Amino acid sequence: MATKTTFTKEELIAITILVVENKNSAKLQKSSNLSYMESINLGNKIDKMLEEIKQAEWQESQKSNYFIEFDYGTQEIIIIDNINDEEYRIDSNLVDDGRIAPYYVVNRENEADELERIMIPEARTESDRELMREDLETLQNSDEEYVFGNYGTNGFITKEEDIEEFNRVCRELIESFTSYKAENQNEN
Repeated sequence: MATKTTFTKEELIAITILVVENKNSAKLQKSSNLSYMESINLGNKIDKMLEEIKQAEWQESQKSNYFIEFDYGTQEIIIIDNINDEEYRIDSNLVDDGRIAPYYVVNRENEADELERIMIPEARTESDRELMREDLETLQNSDEEYVFGNYGTNGFITKEEDIEEFNRVCRELIESFTSYKAENQNEN
């Protein structure tokens, strides 16, 4: 039975160097029972693991770029841009009326509850129910308090599921809101 061993990124780099430098070594091949091609493949596997670690670290670092919430008192979408140290308070009516990007913010738990208790049981078709079940799964798999919805499509956008899409939506909302403000400021 094989045992599972984990390595740090630094250990994988060291192993890669050892494998690459010793791939022609008879000692490596004899000690490990790896052929020359298998030792090259091992180096490639380690390189792939290092690339996956780098990608995971990058994605994790992207999670702190933006933070979203919804102020029920003022009916504003709040986007905190940690990159530029800015807070945007966007009147949700601008989204609802189609004046800026069509993304709205919902409380994840409330939306999941509404889907499960009301919307899925009342769906007209099985295909609608299936889409709503997928939405419910997305919401249940998230730990975020707030997530994005999109007018005109089903589905929710969460940091956990797609950080690049989440950040893109934040930028699009910010850009469309600042553009809207600039246009309307010039008219007054």
